[in-house]
Amino acid sequence: MNINHLNYRQAYSVYLLGFLVSGGLGAADLPTEVDVLADIPLVSSVTRLAQRPEDAPASVTVIDRDMIRASGAINLADLFRLVPGFQVAHISGNQFAVTSHGVAGNFPRRLLVMIDGRSVYTPVFSSVDWLTLPLEIEDIDRIEVARGPNVTSHGSNAFDGVINIFTRQPFQDQGSYLKATGGSRDTGIGMFRYGGRSGDFEYRVSGSYREDSGFDDPMISDDAEVGKLSFRGNYQLNTRDQLDLQFGAAGGDYGIAEIDDPLDPARDREVATSFGYLRWNRALSPAESFYVQFYYNYLDMEDTFQIPLPDFGQTINHGIYNTHTERFDLEFQHTLQPRDGLRLAWGGSLRHDTVDGRYWFSQAEDDLVKRLFVNVEGQLTERLLVNAGAMVEAGDIVDTQYSPRLGLNYRLIPNHTVRASVARAYRIPSLFEEHEFHAYRFNDGELLFGARFSNGLDDPEEITSYELGYVGHWPRQALTLDIKLYREEIRDIIGKVKDRRDNEFDPFNLTDPPLELSHAVTTPDVGDLDINGIELALTYRPGPASFLTLHYAYADPSGVFVSENTLFNVRPSECPQIPDAEGFSEKCKNYSNYVPTQTYGLLGSYAFDSGWEASLGIYGMSAMTWLGDGDAVPSYTRVDGRIARKFKLGQSKGDVALVMQNLGGDYQEFRKENVFDTRAYLQFSLSLP
Repeated sequence: MNINHLNYRQAYSVYLLGFLVSGGLGAADLPTEVDVLADIPLVSSVTRLAQRPEDAPASVTVIDRDMIRASGAINLADLFRLVPGFQVAHISGNQFAVTSHGVAGNFPRRLLVMIDGRSVYTPVFSSVDWLTLPLEIEDIDRIEVARGPNVTSHGSNAFDGVINIFTRQPFQDQGSYLKATGGSRDTGIGMFRYGGRSGDFEYRVSGSYREDSGFDDPMISDDAEVGKLSFRGNYQLNTRDQLDLQFGAAGGDYGIAEIDDPLDPARDREVATSFGYLRWNRALSPAESFYVQFYYNYLDMEDTFQIPLPDFGQTINHGIYNTHTERFDLEFQHTLQPRDGLRLAWGGSLRHDTVDGRYWFSQAEDDLVKRLFVNVEGQLTERLLVNAGAMVEAGDIVDTQYSPRLGLNYRLIPNHTVRASVARAYRIPSLFEEHEFHAYRFNDGELLFGARFSNGLDDPEEITSYELGYVGHWPRQALTLDIKLYREEIRDIIGKVKDRRDNEFDPFNLTDPPLELSHAVTTPDVGDLDINGIELALTYRPGPASFLTLHYAYADPSGVFVSENTLFNVRPSECPQIPDAEGFSEKCKNYSNYVPTQTYGLLGSYAFDSGWEASLGIYGMSAMTWLGDGDAVPSYTRVDGRIARKFKLGQSKGDVALVMQNLGGDYQEFRKENVFDTRAYLQFSLSLP
């Protein structure tokens, strides 16, 4: 259902219903008719209160449905190339990294990713497996990205920001929908969706299957075969109460590892994930509401292989990605407006995570996290708005943490606002960081050696963020400008340090097994990092189906971290403060190499009256070094394009599209071996009433 095709009252009613059930917000947060007709988006991911972006205490990027379609994205992670200050990389053909302001490796841990309010990062690594999320790109309504620490509203993993993905309501997608994609890297994707209604219950079922061959490197195994199925249903109990029910599953095989590496042989990793979600929304009055939600996440990865040891007459059973995780989460939120000019959202949650993996942990581990939060918006004067909030978070890993934030928004003139905010936040270590013991054992269970382990993490990472921003709207010119100046001070960074007590260790030349030896240790306080920067985004929308967005981010990082140690006696403060990375001792490295100085992007789309659509995307970043298994990769600029033609077939509607990625020269992503070449895909979709 397209709101643009409805009359004034219908459009407002549809917008209210969709906003309420998708965000779980109360009547006090609902947009007015002026908001809808003025086409000003409201965001709820920063403070849990529905606000115009210029009223939020942090910068927000909204990726709407038009931008998603125009990008031609084949993989969900690629959409975040549209966000200022974000970096996206293919770790392999089937694994992706999405991070903000660099300093990330195989498992970026400082961004919270949610789907309809349900956190989807895995408890093991505190990261996201983007390919097996039970989510279809076609089912996304919009994505809100809060850029900057948002632990105040959403907890520890929102250290660098929040990605909040809102799926479409079932009433918006009634009938059947089919889509097929085929193209480069032996890619084949088939997707279906059906939306129906039974009385007051509306529902949508979506599913897909995809396969591809990964990067074109004969020495790397990174193909993928993944199937997905998801369900969403909305039941309107009465005029006040509404239930949102969701569940889904995904599974498949990932090709992993390098050919001819005995410690990491090429093989398939089996992945199975599922979730269940139930949310009750109740409107108590036009100015008060609450919700209670419960969800369950499950992830199982099977990855076992054998390493022969002829000198010992035994083999080692091992599995680098062999893990099992579960999450139970219960959350409550109460939104109210005690008086005119004052709104608040408060609540709490209980979360229980369990992880198990015989090759990563010495035993099954769990964590119970308790949270209380409050966010207040107060209109102090006609022009001055204050946002204040705090999160109290306690778990089994570190002591209770308190994360506050204060923001002031001052309206210079109508549609032009400046913002100043300060926040302090903490990131609690993941279960993996706290309990890792990556062991190689003989088949009889006897320890051969420990490759990596945790040194004990009593303290969380800490960030203090300062932001000065400006948001301006020029309605007649259909222009919006968002500028952000910021400083981030990150302390007590958690990371891996190479233990060089035995640099010549060779597992195939042992003389006295078993030998206990460590190669890399997860330890707290490996480094400190300061980042000063600027981010800007400009959006131009001359018509309902045509737009131009561009963004640019500049970061100036400074700081060092310990990379190698002998007896864990080197602290970041003892690293030589030499600007030139070549002058650092071998035990310390310069953080400046791990944060790209510049990232930028542009996406434009135009819809012709004849039914043709054309879009162009340009994305790039300066050189950076990725942590973990990543390498130093040079700067690149990537050009994508999409050409589509809409058509009608009886009562049905569809389109045919040609998507082209990287129309320029080849470039490297994450690792030197990951050469991204020019790719092309043909897509066909059909909507049936």
